[in-house]
Amino acid sequence: MGSKIGRAVAALWLGLGLAGCAGDSIRLVGRSSGVTASSAFPANKTNEDAHFYILKELYVGRWYYMDGVAAKDGGDPRGCGVGAFFGASKQGAILQCRFSVCQTIPKGQGICQDSKGETYDLAIN
Repeated sequence: MGSKIGRAVAALWLGLGLAGCAGDSIRLVGRSSGVTASSAFPANKTNEDAHFYILKELYVGRWYYMDGVAAKDGGDPRGCGVGAFFGASKQGAILQCRFSVCQTIPKGQGICQDSKGETYDLAIN
């Protein structure tokens, strides 16, 4: 009986670990167009490949994150930081984002701008 419980606990931990691999939900909403895009990856990881589909155009780039640093205690106790995304499409369009994120719910927010003139609100959950 003990081994069945052990296997069940191990399976539970594995399942929880795999469920967390997809990361956070990142959502963009165009301010003037209402166009939306979303992706999923760990928002608090640095130098990660990331992509967004906006109107059937794929923007591929890097997601950069830096932990916040408080002067007195060496870190933000809430697990907060700032970051940026820089990406491009095969058609030559550019997408740039800036964001702040904490390990709270909702986790973060930011703003993106594409080379076509659209501004997007960025939400991290």
